[in-house]
Amino acid sequence: MIKFNPQPLDQLKARFHEAISTLYNQIEVREGNQPSPSKRPENVFDFGDGVRLIISREETPEGNQVIHISGSICKEGGRLELNEILIQHIVEHFALVSDIKDPLSLINITAAQVVHLYLEDKMALPKGSKVH
Repeated sequence: MIKFNPQPLDQLKARFHEAISTLYNQIEVREGNQPSPSKRPENVFDFGDGVRLIISREETPEGNQVIHISGSICKEGGRLELNEILIQHIVEHFALVSDIKDPLSLINITAAQVVHLYLEDKMALPKGSKVH
């Protein structure tokens, strides 16, 4: 796991396009054939208030491209239990970094209190583009 390293908003915003420049294949990541975005610093966005986002462009098993946002709120002693207000807080942080205000779709909330959201990728890369 990458150590929590909060950065100023302007630095986080400057890194957003780099985070989505690589297309990850969800099956390859799940099978361990590609590194997980959570293990790559360019995909990890830490905020001073404890919010951690992992942002990546991914190809789903169905062949769709999405922007995948994983979010958690880290505090001393672990993660906060997510509720509707905290999930909205995570969504707002994504909008701050990306300047994207489109609604996000909820995938799930894991037992480890990580929320997974996605956005249909309107900037989808053509087939055969750089896949990490």
